[in-house]
Amino acid sequence: MQDAFSIVRSEVKTPREPNLVSKKFDDELLQMALNDGLTEVAQYEDSVTGTLESCPEVTSQMTDDACLWAVRIVDTVYAPENCDFGKALNNKKIKHTNLTGGTPAYCGGELIWLGEREILVNGCSGRYGPRNVAEMKAAALAFSKAGYRVWSTGYDEGTGFCFKFGASLPEEVTSL
Repeated sequence: MQDAFSIVRSEVKTPREPNLVSKKFDDELLQMALNDGLTEVAQYEDSVTGTLESCPEVTSQMTDDACLWAVRIVDTVYAPENCDFGKALNNKKIKHTNLTGGTPAYCGGELIWLGEREILVNGCSGRYGPRNVAEMKAAALAFSKAGYRVWSTGYDEGTGFCFKFGASLPEEVTSL
């Protein structure tokens, strides 16, 4: 099976160094390990049909349970932002650079699990966020091609940033 996230790598072309302008603590570059809660995004051969007619309204509990994701050089990973590993850090939660160890990556954002293979995704990452509509679309499409039903918050061309959860009406993204 071809890596669905090659779409992102092709769109972005070159992995980028993390934007560390907002870095406050050295442990923001500490690499998470699998036993810390880091998980590789599973990729499926089949498509999934969702159980939801539309994307549900995002609640504070959903954002508390959100995961960070990053398309790294050879894989795509995610971890709960408020995991035990993060609670031991100075910020009390993980940053995208904890997913990469501070190394270059193609893209990053947040995701909320709506079901076993249904997600709401955005590109909100101060370190590796999409820089335009095409990069955000490529990221959402990659999750769809990986076998997930995907809802995307999209990209705000006016501000030059991705929409946060609850700031836009999510649209379903399909790989068809």
